[in-house]
Formats: sequence, structure tokens, C-alpha cells
Amino acid sequence: MVVTPHEGELWAENPANTEFPGEILRFSASGPLALAGRENNYTFTAQIPLERELVLAVGLETPLPVAPSEVRRPLEETKQHWEEQAGCFTLRSPDPALNHYLSFWGRYQVIACRLLARSALYQCGGAYGFRDQLQDVCGLLPNGRELAREQIMRCCRHQYREGDAQHWWHPLAQGERGVRTRISDDLLWLPYSLCRWVSVTGDRSLLDEKAPWLVSQPLQKGEEQRYEEAALSDEADIVLEHGIRAIECCLGRGVGEHGLCLMGQGDWNDGMDRLGREGRGESVWLTWFLSLVLAEFSALCGGERQTRYRRLSARLAAKADEAWDGGWYRRAYDDAGQPIGSRESRECRIDSIAQSFSVFAPNPSPERGRQAVQAAIDRLYDREHRTVALLDPPFRAVDAGYISAYPGGVRENGGQYTHAAVWLAMAALQLGETEQGWALLQTLLPEGADPKIYQGEPYVLAGDVSTAEGRRGRAGWTWYTGAAAWFCRAATEELLGLRVRDGRLFVQPRLPQSWRGYQADWRLEGKLLHIRVSRGTAEAVTVNGAPAGQGMALEGLPEECEIVVVVNSH
Repeated sequence: MVVTPHEGELWAENPANTEFPGEILRFSASGPLALAGRENNYTFTAQIPLERELVLAVGLETPLPVAPSEVRRPLEETKQHWEEQAGCFTLRSPDPALNHYLSFWGRYQVIACRLLARSALYQCGGAYGFRDQLQDVCGLLPNGRELAREQIMRCCRHQYREGDAQHWWHPLAQGERGVRTRISDDLLWLPYSLCRWVSVTGDRSLLDEKAPWLVSQPLQKGEEQRYEEAALSDEADIVLEHGIRAIECCLGRGVGEHGLCLMGQGDWNDGMDRLGREGRGESVWLTWFLSLVLAEFSALCGGERQTRYRRLSARLAAKADEAWDGGWYRRAYDDAGQPIGSRESRECRIDSIAQSFSVFAPNPSPERGRQAVQAAIDRLYDREHRTVALLDPPFRAVDAGYISAYPGGVRENGGQYTHAAVWLAMAALQLGETEQGWALLQTLLPEGADPKIYQGEPYVLAGDVSTAEGRRGRAGWTWYTGAAAWFCRAATEELLGLRVRDGRLFVQPRLPQSWRGYQADWRLEGKLLHIRVSRGTAEAVTVNGAPAGQGMALEGLPEECEIVVVVNSH
């Protein structure tokens, strides 16, 4: 990077970047900048001359001594933009940290960092991930319809004709390039997202839109991955077919010795890329996930396919249930057939995500799911140091993949991977374990952490937090994490009980014992909803004082209304 002064500006240029040749980043200020000082009032603009000019304005709240309109106008426009995008929900609950995060910062983290920048201090690639941003937009619904639609269509255009998808890709100025891999879960997040879209919006028209396929030679034997610029096909199919082809591709890979989905070179946990390298390793988590997708996606299909998907869902769930280890579910089997995540394992004796998804999927043994989640909470939740580990003990001697290269207690290797910790909280809440679910969510909020230990921003979630000796509670990657959208979804839907299904609003909270209720103002579908939840002796719902019930049609609500919900104190 070359930085030079130029007529009152700083110009930055990266001559090594051949993808954006000749692009210059220009920084200018309306007054003197003192980077080490805090009392200076200043605003700066950064102009990036790409295909269209992008103006970023950042400033302090106190007035500028010179108030130039050229600076103030984009600053005010920027503030207004983010108020509309991220300030659509305001919460007043007994927990200030939750209020701060859900009332602005959660959505801001998802939209600004995950969807737009796709970059942060520790992750500066700028790429889209097939599974990553699909999960993000699922967490933004119902307010983020256009963002969700756009991302779903974008991912359809990055799906190969065979049904698999690019693990990630760069939207470059001179043609997009991405990586084709043998990671096994990416493609399933597309049908999962379609189910989420239809469930929330009730709108099936998206399923009939058309998108082309990527075309390239499938990975050959011994070829682990390929970074390429794939061509778009002349053929385009409806989005529903894209979802079907993803499922059929996953089913076509077959199952292993235990009847479980093949691990490939990593399922959700990319770091476990050597457990199934030889093609025989199996994933319990992926089997739960595919069972869930089949069960939900079957509702979008008709006839024989619907029947077949439901039958396969039940069969896979039964096989995942057979991975019961006596107190929780195993995580996987390696190529040699050895269990991972077993009480007999010296390393990775328990992994949280196999336990959480046993609750989300149609488990034939629901009581086992309850026991499994409790086992994960008991063994992975460190209340003293405010961490929720992904697995324990860390890998040390077992070569599970690049996860084993991390020190024990760091990132996926036994650290808190916040994404998975939110899933554990969601599972606890869905099981009716409100106190434990809320305790987990509260633990993940950084505002309550000791800043001397945590050392991360107090207003956004960290992707991981260390559990290693001497670093317990230390934030790792911040800002750029899929945990942000999942946390917003878990807290809003599972804790506050605010769900939109098929265009109808349900308010069915799970209040912690210490809460008397909460208030929320929600701009939704052109309405302004003032929601008031409190405890009482008899459950009731009113809209502007008139009796109502659950499942209120949003289109039938007044433009501004007060919704009062009383939940049973017991």
C-alpha cells in the first residue's frame, strides 16, 4: 500500500492488486485530525472512484466549528440510512446489554459488516460465502426481505449444474472467481433458506424466479478443490429446482457404514477437513441437518417428492439417533470408523452442535435431545469465565484437520465459537429451559464482559472467545461473524417470542423469572407496532384495546397500533 499526501488529502493505492488496477482511496477532512486526541471535533469523507462513487461520512455528535454542507449532507444521509436499516426495532427489557444490541448494533453488524463489507480486522477477504450470507439474511427476516431475496438469487447463480456450490467467491471487477470444494453442507443452506423465506413471508413467488447455473468440470478423483472463474450456463431453472438439485446432490453422495451422511472435507466445521478425506467419514451433525431440511423442504414440494423427502428425513433422523453415546450424541466417525465426540474419546469427548441440532431436527427420541443439550451445557458452559466452548477436550494428538493446528481452547479447537453457542441457547429455549437459554444468550453479549479480559468491542459480537489457560474470556475475531444474525434471531424469536409466520405476527415470549415483561417498538411491513408484554393471571392479547388472538395478520393491523400481551405468571 502506497499512501501519499495530495492537495490536502491522503491518497492510498495498492499497486500489487491486479484486480482493481489504478483505483485510489482518498481521505480528506474538514478540520485538523489528531488521531491520538479525543476532544477534536471532526468529520471525514472517503471517496472511492469505482463504477460509481461511494461516499462514506463518519463524525462525532458535537457540531463542527465550520459546518460545511458538502460534508454534513452525506453524513445526515448516512445516519438516516442506518436508522432505517438497523434501527427498525427498539427494545426496552430489564437487560440494558440486550437492549443495546437488539435495538441497533445487531442488525448493523449483520448488514454493514457481513453483507456489505464482508471484511473486518481478522477477516479481510471481501468474499461471499455460500452458507455464510444465506444464514445472515435468514436472521434478518422479516424486515430484510429484499436483502434475503437478493442473496438467495445470488447464491443460485453460484450453484453448479450438478447441485453443489462454490464455497466462497470474490465479486471482482474483471470476472467473479470462487472455489469449488468437497465441503458437504454448503449446498443445503439454499433449500434451508427457501424454507425460511416461505415460512416467514408466505410468499412462494420467489420459488418461480429463474437463475442460471455455474458450469465447469466436476472435481476429479484426488482433486480436493479448485479456484476458478466458472461460466454461467445458457440454461436457467426456477429457484425451487435449485433447491431440489442441492438436496439431490447431497443425497446422491450416499451414506457411510453407520447410515450417516458422508463428512466430505468438512461439514459446518471446515476445520474437520481430514476426518472424511478418504470418503468414508460420517457426520452426525450433517445427518441431523439434512433431516431437518428434508422435513421442511417437503412442504414446498408436492406429490411423490414430498412423500419421499419425508420418508428420507425420518430414516436419517433414526440413523442420527443411533449415534447416541449414552449421555449425548457423537459428533462424527472418521474414515477408519472411529467415533468422534464419544465419552470414550480422549479428545473432543462432546461437541455442542450435534446436541443442538438433535432438538431442531425431527428427532425420534426427544428426551434424548433434552439430555444431550443439558450434557453440552454442563460440560461446555463456563459461567465463571463467561464462555461456551464448541467442544471439549480440544484436539491435540488426533489429526482431525486444520482444527488441530489451533492451540487448545482457541477458535474451533475447544474455544467458544459463538455461532454454535447461539445454537445451544436456541435449543435450550425451544426445550422450555428458559433460564438456561437466557443465561447462555446473556453470557454471549460482550457488554457484560470485563473489558480488561475481553479486549474486544462491547457493542458487537465476537466470532470466537478463547477458553485457553491464561486467555480465558479473551475475544478473538470480532465484527465478522455469522453469530450476529443467529443471536438476533434467537433473542427475538425464541426469547422475546416475536415471530412472523406466513405474514402473521405471533407474540409468545419465554420470560426469564427475573423479568416482569418488556416493551418493543417495531417498524414492520409499513406498520409501527408498539408491543407491550407483561405477566398476569390470565393470558390475553389486545390490539388498541380490542381483544385479539395470536397469529395477527400484518396487513390487517392499523398503520400504528399498540399490541398488549399478558402471559401467565406461572
